[in-house]
Amino acid sequence: MVAVGIGIHTGEAAYCRLETNQLKQTTVLGDTVNVAARIEELTKHYTVDVLCSDEVYQVLK
Repeated sequence: MVAVGIGIHTGEAAYCRLETNQLKQTTVLGDTVNVAARIEELTKHYTVDVLCSDEVYQVLK
């Protein structure tokens, strides 16, 4: 069985792409990304697959 954890948050983030002859890498940076990562960690604690921040919940309810 494969365990999946998804943390959802909303806000601004920076998209970065680094490309050289030997390396191609893409990443996103910012507080929004960090909050989503912390929420993803909480999926393990609560043994759920998906959690979202209150900001996302308020928009979706």
